[in-house]
Amino acid sequence: MRGLPLVGVILSLVACGSGAARAVPAATASATHDQHAATPSATPLINVDDMMGFFANQQTVFVVSDGWVRAVTLLNHDVRYEIAVGGPAQVAVDQGGTWLYVLDLDKSTGTSRLRTFDVAAGSERARATEISGVASDRRALAAVANKVYVLKTEASDKRSWVDSFEALTLKPAGTIAEKAGCADRLLATVARIALVCRTDGTMAVGFTVGGGRPVDRAFPGIAGATMADDGTIYVVTSAGALAAVPSGSDHLADLPLPSDWIGTVLPDTLVATGGYVVLAQQANVPYARMWLSSNMAQRRSWQLSGTPQGGMLALWPFAYFTVDRSVRHIDLGTGALETMTDIGANAMLGAIASK
Repeated sequence: MRGLPLVGVILSLVACGSGAARAVPAATASATHDQHAATPSATPLINVDDMMGFFANQQTVFVVSDGWVRAVTLLNHDVRYEIAVGGPAQVAVDQGGTWLYVLDLDKSTGTSRLRTFDVAAGSERARATEISGVASDRRALAAVANKVYVLKTEASDKRSWVDSFEALTLKPAGTIAEKAGCADRLLATVARIALVCRTDGTMAVGFTVGGGRPVDRAFPGIAGATMADDGTIYVVTSAGALAAVPSGSDHLADLPLPSDWIGTVLPDTLVATGGYVVLAQQANVPYARMWLSSNMAQRRSWQLSGTPQGGMLALWPFAYFTVDRSVRHIDLGTGALETMTDIGANAMLGAIASK
């Protein structure tokens, strides 16, 4: 399956702290190998970030922990830089992997702030302040088609909506989506936007400015929700009930998981892009399950090196997850596992870029 593309989707996370971006010397980040990973060769460690040819693109995963967003590179597992955050923080990367967006608490005002950073260097380019209505328990940030989207909700959960901002300047660009009732997950691609409420399982899709339509039935107890590049929405419960809303549709269709895939689906580990779907399931040990969305008979299952906390991200051929203080990855084509680096207490994945 190594030749088959799998592109990860972003998602948002929680941390505490304050301050500005800072570079981190490569020596501060160490890489350790899992018992399931291939034995490393005796070749001396070299910096391969600038090597050409082996990887078409570098991959950088953004991890939130201990009041910082840390940029961890796939090659050499370096912590390239850190960005201080001032409270509950969420991150997203634009489709081109050029800009990183950080939504966190501005302690000076008690409201949220949104900042734009250069993915390559971590330099701040723009910020918007005094953003209200953002709940810390929601995945509320997305970056699509030269816009940044922020999910907001009334305290009573009677109404939810999405405000947009210009991608580079963060100038407000108006409200683009609304949903009656709660929403705690924002899903977005160039195809469409969706608002999801995990508790009652209601969803709204197919937005134009200020509009949208509800999905035809609820799917209560959602543990994970994701959107494929074509706009297909996948939702799953912790018990393994799976369903999808096809692109261009508002009809929710049930999709049975294979009967031999037993265990609890772990929260926010469902990811789907490029025609593939991946989730993490806890049985006697944790597993990564993956299948071709158009043919579930084409599927693989790999044992993980620990139970993912706070979700999973994927960018072919790797899926990333965190266990306690460490960020790890699995090669989805071979099942090889590796611990990248110790990132800090309660490390949570935020976003991934192909640079």
